[in-house]
Amino acid sequence: MEVNILPVIELDSDSESISSSNSTIDANGYSSPASSISPSPGFRGDDFMSDADFEAYVHSLSGNDESPSPTPRRANGRTIPAQRVLPPRIRLNEIRHQGRTYRPGKFIELQDGTFIRVNRILQSSDETIVSGPKFERLESMGSRMPGRPNELCWIVDQGDYNSSRHSNASEYRPYCGEVEVTLSAIRRLRIIRLTNKPYSHSVDENRDDGFLYCRMKYTRIWKRRPSESGRSTADIVEEIITFLSPEDCQASLSLSREELRNNWRGTVLHKRRYTFGDGFCGAGGVSRGAQQAGLKLSWAFDKSESAINSYRANFPSCLTKHSEVAQFLTSLPREILVDVMHVSPPCQPFSPAKTIAAAHDEANEACLFSIYRLIELCKPRVATMEQTSGLKQRHPVWLDAIIHSLIELGYSVRWRLVNCKDYGVPQSRCRLILIAAGPGEELPPFPQPTHGDEPGKLPLFTILDAISGIPSTAPDHDLERAERPFERRPYDPRTLARTLTCSGGDNFHPSGTRTFTLREAASLQTFPLNHTFCAPGVMKQIGNAVPPVLARAVFDEVVKSLRNTDCPATGPVNAPITID
Repeated sequence: MEVNILPVIELDSDSESISSSNSTIDANGYSSPASSISPSPGFRGDDFMSDADFEAYVHSLSGNDESPSPTPRRANGRTIPAQRVLPPRIRLNEIRHQGRTYRPGKFIELQDGTFIRVNRILQSSDETIVSGPKFERLESMGSRMPGRPNELCWIVDQGDYNSSRHSNASEYRPYCGEVEVTLSAIRRLRIIRLTNKPYSHSVDENRDDGFLYCRMKYTRIWKRRPSESGRSTADIVEEIITFLSPEDCQASLSLSREELRNNWRGTVLHKRRYTFGDGFCGAGGVSRGAQQAGLKLSWAFDKSESAINSYRANFPSCLTKHSEVAQFLTSLPREILVDVMHVSPPCQPFSPAKTIAAAHDEANEACLFSIYRLIELCKPRVATMEQTSGLKQRHPVWLDAIIHSLIELGYSVRWRLVNCKDYGVPQSRCRLILIAAGPGEELPPFPQPTHGDEPGKLPLFTILDAISGIPSTAPDHDLERAERPFERRPYDPRTLARTLTCSGGDNFHPSGTRTFTLREAASLQTFPLNHTFCAPGVMKQIGNAVPPVLARAVFDEVVKSLRNTDCPATGPVNAPITID
């Protein structure tokens, strides 16, 4: 076999930098040219070892346990942990195994039924390692994926991921989305076609020897957190399913983004303002944030008469309908096509606080499945959805059903739990946010948190910040009506409120003498003072709303993504837009 010799020293993620005079070790453990050894961060003039300590330290690296050496220490007394030096690895151009030749670029089926694309072949003193991105059959990925024969999904893990190469579960390193296998894990070579063309039922369905197709990529974002035991663990904080980009596909199996968009919804018109539709709009929290982000409100519907009256009072130029989703689907407005659409179906059946089934739960759950038909007819370039955190935590089957529906329509989708306090909402309110992008569209990212204790962020927005500027004459600000015959212990107003619900969520004024007024509750949900509410059920409208500040943060990213797609070289994406 032909061999390119590239000696590699692999280190644990927290080990000291080791380098020769002409190479350094990169984040993935491979050598690259370098002229010098960079000092580690935090180096100080008194941060050194004596000659004796250095000799002992080098001895400890040799792995010779015959004469134990004391643990070396720096002058300031900080302990240097013993380092584990793995055998050097040689990178190979190809390798013969069981009569077959494996080289980078080839696809391999593994003994466990998964697949990898060979990126590197590495030979150490005791084993041969093949590494590359992983692929799984859609059939093995649960109900969120369509069960299509011979269809695969590209699996990527990013962030703080616990590499199986570490024996200590508390050790983490950034994970590049590849897996490593030994030769014993390899079954055979396979042909896999990377394409973004729509699925066809006429493809070869011979499971053992037919062509395999990959059209999607599933990405998990991991984040490290300390556990009660003192060891670090990693959780999945965001999940993303995207259809392959033209750049990911093999040239002969690729469609351009423009072709994909035009095939789905016709020619895309580059407009000054993008249009917006709001399903299950309530009193207009989402629409308020969408309008602030520069979107033009086209239509909205809700089954609550008082909520739709509130919506009409605030957005009179928007076409609004008092109807169930099924009725809306049978009497669609002429301008049904919109660039951006949001849906917030009734979320009470999925709330973590809910323990008893209600009479309307079946109808509420049916609303989720109306999303498929709504998106199919409205063909939004980007769709968003907001739900209670309980949908992900306690009802994952329903979440998988929604994701499955979006994938069937050709939409890429990302979802995660967000805490509203991170975006300037004065309450600890955890919600599930989902963003989906139609065929040929870039999938917008989630907005970066703007508030918190970390450097560079704004301080958390508190109860005091939210309610201190309300004029005594403001609508729905009846202090006498908010009084209660009993008093509760006062608390610091420079804190966050509990999650506001349809009944207020056991929140009360920091003075302890009364509840919040309706206007104060609306301010805690970040509604502006000029937002009008129509009785009855005003507290329910406020508690059900998506905070406008959070909605704006999401739609700012959506608008930015659409502008970058439509006008990638026409100047800044944050140009001001005049609101009607």
